[in-house]
Amino acid sequence: MFQLRASQRAEAAAFQRELRAERTSAYGAFLSALTEWKNEQINWYSRREDDSGGEIVQAARIESYRLKGIAQAALSRVQLVASGQALVIAADQAFELTRPIHSARDETDLEERKDQAMKAVNSFIALAATDVQSAALGPHYRAHQITSGLASQGNPQLNDSGPGVNPVKGPRATLCQANFCDRWNQFLVLTWQGKTAEMPLKHG
Repeated sequence: MFQLRASQRAEAAAFQRELRAERTSAYGAFLSALTEWKNEQINWYSRREDDSGGEIVQAARIESYRLKGIAQAALSRVQLVASGQALVIAADQAFELTRPIHSARDETDLEERKDQAMKAVNSFIALAATDVQSAALGPHYRAHQITSGLASQGNPQLNDSGPGVNPVKGPRATLCQANFCDRWNQFLVLTWQGKTAEMPLKHG
């Protein structure tokens, strides 16, 4: 009986590691693809302003559609591994608000569209961090912010006081959760900004 339980615990731990790795990879890949698509959307807008209707504009348009396809495939992967509907909705919103950036009327409109997309990305980042953390901490950790935090642009997933949460006990566990979320958030934000960052693979 003891050996059976030990084997079951080992299998569960291996599954959680694989799940966290898959979610980390999927969410990072989605944000990277979204960032490249966003940058090409901005390039398409700039080319259109400089050379309306020319070959350069057409090339930027084609490249934007190519990157859109990559981002859409990455979005599908997020939809497959996400643990909750709120995260899927946040990813969809980030995708949809990136789509119209190229059609901005002027520089002011362009900045407004970029800001709207960034807010949606921030919501996705907050929920993605919680999802990765929940896989890292095991099946007994369930963060209620996955269903309630979509409208927030802060980082509410570090609050373990809400309903439906079975938090890891002890100050070290709390510190590990916070440190991991901080590193994950920083990684995703830097990725969206087009900067390089080391993916936080270890929890704690």
